[in-house]
Amino acid sequence: MEKNQIKKEIRKEIRDKLSHLTSKEVKEKSQHIMEKLCSLEDFCSAGKVFIYVSVGREPDTRFLIQDYLDKKEIYVPRCKDDDTLEAVRLEGLEYLQKGRYGIPEPVESLREFFHPEGPSIIIVPGTAFDARGFRLGRGKGCYDRCLNHYLKKSPVWGLCYDFQILSHIPDESWDIKVDGIITEKRILRTA
Repeated sequence: MEKNQIKKEIRKEIRDKLSHLTSKEVKEKSQHIMEKLCSLEDFCSAGKVFIYVSVGREPDTRFLIQDYLDKKEIYVPRCKDDDTLEAVRLEGLEYLQKGRYGIPEPVESLREFFHPEGPSIIIVPGTAFDARGFRLGRGKGCYDRCLNHYLKKSPVWGLCYDFQILSHIPDESWDIKVDGIITEKRILRTA
């Protein structure tokens, strides 16, 4: 079977599993994931955090973002017209608006961008991950292009539920591996 077809089937299977999660399960699992993230040395030592804003049944990052806005510099992605991401410093959750794919992103007036000087961490979502650190996104390649820009400058961690870690995900030459993955059950270092 061709790589694209395998990826398409993985996305469908994971979407189906996510759709069966209750709001209570999302909240409980997200709390465990965020506790693990906050205990991580890469996170504790980081003055700058580039983190996604969760949508749907993804591990909920909103309460972590809110809790750390006055403790760290928090940057969240904004999608540009060419499907590239820019990481913009967030001043508060009230500065989020729906972006072109329905994903909350910073309003246009926010113009301070992420530069990984000093200790920083990048936290990404994924449809699925494998133990090698490869990530399967939604298929547009936005995060791979963005992460390529920050390669080796900041540790990159993926957040997901344990069932989203698979034995193998087909990878491409342009795919960027994460340094680790955090689920409600474990912290998996891949680097």
